Amino acid sequence: QFPPFAKLVVDYLLGRFTFFNNKLYDVNNRQAQVLDDFTIQSLYGFKKDNPFILEILEGIHQTLNIRPAKQLEAYKISGRDFIIDLKEHRLYRTNPSPDSSFFKFYDVDYHAAIGSKKKVGKFLGYVIADHDSLHNATLQAYYIAQVACGLKSKQNFFISKSGVRTGKGLRHIGLSGIFNKIDVELDLLIKGGFE
Repeated sequence: QFPPFAKLVVDYLLGRFTFFNNKLYDVNNRQAQVLDDFTIQSLYGFKKDNPFILEILEGIHQTLNIRPAKQLEAYKISGRDFIIDLKEHRLYRTNPSPDSSFFKFYDVDYHAAIGSKKKVGKFLGYVIADHDSLHNATLQAYYIAQVACGLKSKQNFFISKSGVRTGKGLRHIGLSGIFNKIDVELDLLIKGGFE
């Protein structure tokens, strides 16, 4: 049986992993994946008492500096024929390089994405009453993407306040399909939590 750490190092030497901003990324697929200690332990069958796996691998990386098999595009979202650059705030109509691994990859073409954008705009206009709230709701997914990819820190939060049966819950379900997020019920927070 091949030792788990040897498997991990071989995968690193083959270019499956790269370090960026002190995080380990698996760039083997079109969508990169951030790997933490727990994920590495699960993937490679390490015992639970190996807390320094990533630090050791990062030391190997600093010494060998192996180029990854795919270029990490940590601040870009890709579709089949377009790229959204979250850092430059630009949309590019281009065929993404098969040698790149993106923050997010969606198997949709540009026309389908634009069609979805129109549907979302119509939906938000229907369920949100005032202009300022509509503006914030349209920015919410973009802000979440910038935080999730590490481009921005978590310095803002969005409060969705409306009457019952307005579609607010559907919007949150939609965001959950795109990003990992945490919903907080303000009524359940203890007084003084924001101090």
